[in-house]
Amino acid sequence: MHYRKLGSTGILAGEIGFGAWSLSLVPDDDAAVALVRSAVRQGANVVDVADVYQAGRCEALVGRALEGVRENAVVATKVGLSERDGALQRDFNPRRIVRAVQASRERLRSDYIDLLQLHYPTVDALTDPGLWEALAELRGDGGVKHIGVAADSLEVALAAVAEPRVETVQVVFNAVDAGMLAAIRRAHAAGKGVIARAPLLGGLLARRTHDELDPAASSREPLKSWPAERLRILAAQAERFHTAWPDDERMPAQAALGWVLAHPEVSVTIPGARTVDQLAENLATSDLPLPSAKRMAAAQHVQATASA
Repeated sequence: MHYRKLGSTGILAGEIGFGAWSLSLVPDDDAAVALVRSAVRQGANVVDVADVYQAGRCEALVGRALEGVRENAVVATKVGLSERDGALQRDFNPRRIVRAVQASRERLRSDYIDLLQLHYPTVDALTDPGLWEALAELRGDGGVKHIGVAADSLEVALAAVAEPRVETVQVVFNAVDAGMLAAIRRAHAAGKGVIARAPLLGGLLARRTHDELDPAASSREPLKSWPAERLRILAAQAERFHTAWPDDERMPAQAALGWVLAHPEVSVTIPGARTVDQLAENLATSDLPLPSAKRMAAAQHVQATASA
């Protein structure tokens, strides 16, 4: 595993982390715990989760997995969202955030959170003095080490980059959807860590089967909410990427992850995995050479064609 600086946090992050949202697709708790332990043991030290994933179950599984090896992991969790009647609700009331952090620490079985990320905040939330006072208190008591933002729009990502108290920015970034590239470059130039989520586009860029892609356990993930036509278009774009990047030595997920890692602005990418084979395929990418400039140019052509 190769390591990259997570902005100015002082953290050395394994360039491929573990996206723990995928634990919601693993019905067996013991198998889910074993996946996280295996990822950390192999150097994927950044474990990204959120309190809203299965109403805290994923955090609890991460907490179980890291017992006895907590110091080997960088736990990055997210707060600010809740799910009510199948819909996501934002709530960045300072008191609610403090309660959410306390609950996350209990589920994670940890006295501290390495990276607390505001989960899809609005621009207004990022300018709320009360929220930043609460976050400063959480940092002051040692319960939170660093603060980041997981953005769901370019506007919020750029607002996070402009906020000096934000240390990391997490955005969707993959070979089909590179719309956040400008924000990523600005974040890197500002000394902030960049976390690239959805690098496999929900599994489409890994060429996984329909059954493997079924996210029935989680209404938050894109594949469940995307209309069938959008899913068809994205699957076709993912296939065009692989057609432009024929490679007998890389598995499909490795080609997609290699594309993300070829951007030096990215500190860590966080693919999910629901089996040990998927995890091994993901993590092995770090041992492969980065894609050539020719391959990157081919991917840019695919993206331009897809957006035309």
